[in-house]
Amino acid sequence: MILVTLLIGVFGTFISFVYVKNIPLRALLTAICLVILFGSTWASIANDNNHFMMEKKNTTSSRTIYATNSNNGLNLMVYQNLGTQKKHTVQTYKKTKNQKTPSHTQVDEFTTNKIKYVSGNKATLKTTTTNWEFTKAGKFWFGINDWKLGNDKSDFKIVKRVNTFSIPKRWIHLSKNQAQQLSKELKKSQSGASAKQQQAAIKQQAQTFVQAKVKAAVTANPKLATDKSAQQKLAKQAAAEFQEQLVQKKVTQIKTMLKSIKE
Repeated sequence: MILVTLLIGVFGTFISFVYVKNIPLRALLTAICLVILFGSTWASIANDNNHFMMEKKNTTSSRTIYATNSNNGLNLMVYQNLGTQKKHTVQTYKKTKNQKTPSHTQVDEFTTNKIKYVSGNKATLKTTTTNWEFTKAGKFWFGINDWKLGNDKSDFKIVKRVNTFSIPKRWIHLSKNQAQQLSKELKKSQSGASAKQQQAAIKQQAQTFVQAKVKAAVTANPKLATDKSAQQKLAKQAAAEFQEQLVQKKVTQIKTMLKSIKE
């Protein structure tokens, strides 16, 4: 609609000034058209520069996310620093467990990423976006569906976007450079005869741990001595407990290693 009033102002001023012979009427019509012209021009500039007839609105969305890389119970969430001052980052994550190429946060000056550590195993991404949106009057004057004068692409203009990642405490949050260095260090530690010895030792520790747990349960409840099904269930639970402790120990070791690796 603002374009229509601009055109009315331009052509109305020209026609009234050139073709209207009656001087008082010419002056009146020209003055009215100039007001329309200058008013429309001012409104267009004010909308473009100062968001005239627009208001700030917040929208929030939340979703479950998965680690950038998961292996043997270890969950890595990788980020990339932007600029030399490392004030901004791009975070990577997966929207589904089986996603091949990880997703990443927006790369622009409007986006801020925050990391929060939470209990449990579930990770979520909460995105809060603040936009300039047209008022009802603004849509009438400046908006035509998904197009408007003065701004691009849609009927709103972004002010800021905050991505808040709530990730489990056992996840490892590290930079791309740290991930690359960590991969090299882990490959070194997992190669050769020493790695095989470590695997054999862990296997033996697991067996000892499970046997001790089952034995303790049978001692506390002698009826379990003849209940093979219950013993198998106990053994399975003990194995899962040992694996959990092993993963937690590995997470602690890796986090300690990362302290000596530059981001």
